[in-house]
Amino acid sequence: MRVKAFRSPARSGTLLILEETESGISLVKSCEWSDGLFDVAWSETNENVLAAGGGDGSLQLWDASSNHSAPLRGHEGVIYSTVWSPHIPGCFASASGDGTLRVWDVKSAACRLAIPAHKSEILSCDWCKYDQNIVVTGAVDCSLGMGNGPPSVANQQQLVGDSYRNGIARPSS
Repeated sequence: MRVKAFRSPARSGTLLILEETESGISLVKSCEWSDGLFDVAWSETNENVLAAGGGDGSLQLWDASSNHSAPLRGHEGVIYSTVWSPHIPGCFASASGDGTLRVWDVKSAACRLAIPAHKSEILSCDWCKYDQNIVVTGAVDCSLGMGNGPPSVANQQQLVGDSYRNGIARPSS
């Protein structure tokens, strides 16, 4: 299965779950969203589960096999990025315009860790493929944040780019 998300002209979003077969592409499910949809990520361990983040700060877990969704609360801004842990089943991170990175547990449908990673909007996050304790974030101010851990504010490192046109990273002082 493949997933595609798009924003309709009416400022709402639609999550489309598509299936690609030898005969073509067909619509499996369509789910409406109250605002723009910014990111969708399939679970690394369950082919039917995905996380989706929206412009209204909502984060949803979807089970494509049952069309069941569960809202997750915690962010106070746009959710730009979601990424599943390649190491810990049922665990994913989300990055938001509120400047926080949050780590979620699917079984309890709860935030397990909230890290104020940047003073500006976080646009992206990614889990290190080689170390389960490292998550990297990228913010609108051209800085990168890296937690090495287990993640906490105390062990955050930041790299700051020169500008939008020259995004060469250097350690911040």
